Amino acid sequence: MKALRGQIEGYDKARVGIIFDHEELRSGMTVKGHVQINLQAPLPVHYVKIRFHGLAQTHTAVHSTDYSHGLGYNNDDGDKEVYLNEPITLFEAEDDRILEAGNHTYPFEVNFPENMPSSFSEHNGMGHVIYHCHVEIGRRYAYSPDISKTRWFDVHRPLSLKTIPDALVPLDVRKECTARSCCCNRGSVDVHLTLPKSGFLPGERIKYNVSLKNNTTSVLKDMTITVRRVVAYTGHYKGFKRSLSETKAFTVTERVLRLGVNEEETYDGSSLGQVPALPPTGLPGCKIIDINYFVKVAITFGLCGSVELDDCKIWIGTEE
Repeated sequence: MKALRGQIEGYDKARVGIIFDHEELRSGMTVKGHVQINLQAPLPVHYVKIRFHGLAQTHTAVHSTDYSHGLGYNNDDGDKEVYLNEPITLFEAEDDRILEAGNHTYPFEVNFPENMPSSFSEHNGMGHVIYHCHVEIGRRYAYSPDISKTRWFDVHRPLSLKTIPDALVPLDVRKECTARSCCCNRGSVDVHLTLPKSGFLPGERIKYNVSLKNNTTSVLKDMTITVRRVVAYTGHYKGFKRSLSETKAFTVTERVLRLGVNEEETYDGSSLGQVPALPPTGLPGCKIIDINYFVKVAITFGLCGSVELDDCKIWIGTEE
């Protein structure tokens, strides 16, 4: 059972906890829990309310501010989708009722829609999918709630790799990649990358096989294989539709090559670490944020030479 308890804004002798009965919250589930109020002194109360809210928001103008949770976004330069907006009255009296000192518990139950996307937030000011619930406790004629409490929480939307046919087949990419050094072409390298499958789960290790043929005039020094996550944010800016993208790389392996001119070699193994906790491909349910994954092979030679194979698409799911 998870709980989040903290000092309440308003009465310094009251504390509140928003407690879920579930370890993980998923789209399409019935979420149960309760609000627990601890009073060290009697308190007049007219109502106890909770609201569940979830949305996606993008910000596609040139940005220089970190909108960590998106509060204060300018909708003129982005887009917004609301997935959850559910108010629930837990307690309401005809007039103020005195709640005695001690613990007071108010259960709640809310149905999460099937189409809610997974939570996603990079704190980069470009976009996010976030969820929270907000409790308000107040008197009848008070200008604003005397007590309020917000809890942010994550939602997971399952994505089975079995529903993506291409994720179940091996990845096999062969390409002659141009070798570049200081703005000049220096021949090419034949790169053949194979993976036993194209779909992976967080926590899984990636097995790889890379065959290289060095057609350059230099010794190939090092090879790095990474998983690139490309996130596309769609919104509007000054009345026109606009998309921005952000790329982040996760290292699969690093190898020392020392492959001479006209030599061939095959390298195989598994990733140095496990696939990190990544959101699923596509971010299903969200129309303004799209996520794709690619495997990239990067090879270095000389002082500044490089060869790259970076168009190998893979899929990240949440379950087999």
